[in-house]
Amino acid sequence: MSNKQLKDLVDKNGQLNEAGITFVRSQLSSIIKEAREETDLSCYAVSVLTGITVPTAMKIETGESNFTIDNLIKYLSGINCSIQIIKNE
Repeated sequence: MSNKQLKDLVDKNGQLNEAGITFVRSQLSSIIKEAREETDLSCYAVSVLTGITVPTAMKIETGESNFTIDNLIKYLSGINCSIQIIKNE
């Protein structure tokens, strides 16, 4: 991604704008779906294991809309993954 494209994702204060949030959600969802596929579990199987609905699991994988942190944590636990927060310098 070019510097120009990155600049289009942040506002004048350096915070992610709506386009930036959508981009990050899309990237995160792609990583999550890839991790699930490596487990050989279907989206349906993850929803059964975690108690989240299939539509919610699909939202997490597609990044189409917001999902709660609680559902994200449940989904990740179902595919044996977790979140790590790294502070920007």
